[in-house]
Amino acid sequence: MPRHSDVYDLPAIAAMLYEDHATIPVTEERWLAVVDSVDSQVKMWQAEVRHDLLLLLKSAKNLPPHWFLTPALKPQAVDVTGDEVDFSVIDKASSLFRCGTYGCKDLFGHAAIFDHRHFHNRKWVDILSRLQCEAGTELVVAAVLKNLNLPEDTSLAAMEQLNGRLICLCGHRNSTTFGELVCLILMLLCFTHSR
Repeated sequence: MPRHSDVYDLPAIAAMLYEDHATIPVTEERWLAVVDSVDSQVKMWQAEVRHDLLLLLKSAKNLPPHWFLTPALKPQAVDVTGDEVDFSVIDKASSLFRCGTYGCKDLFGHAAIFDHRHFHNRKWVDILSRLQCEAGTELVVAAVLKNLNLPEDTSLAAMEQLNGRLICLCGHRNSTTFGELVCLILMLLCFTHSR
């Protein structure tokens, strides 16, 4: 669901709030006049968020692993329009996002985006500008799933149920979350690739 800052930008809400230079009080009558259109506008907002996330995932998927080590490579625009767009990709275990805040190493799924510590009280456009996908995540997740004898189409929700029961053999932690495990493997791959 959109946060209050995003709700203010929904056309029906904005029109009601700013009508006559925001001098008219919001009454029950005024609210009931727009409430039906708000539901459809929230659904449109949700569809736009899913579209943005899919575009971000597809753009990262088209990059080779460690693309960030080759400055000449830039993410390419990807078309995610049309009737055959599969939004179930967002629910897969490999659909992990990263906050672009310097020093943040958290990887998380779409359901946790708005709960991320660096995204509190931000509008979706601000979050989207900071949201990143790691090229190579899909390969790492595929390897993790294979080692756990799980199918490639395992959902992120299923993997998150294993949080706290995954153990990294590097010795740094007793247990880890799925996102932390993938992040650690990505960092190891980056470190060994840069040597």
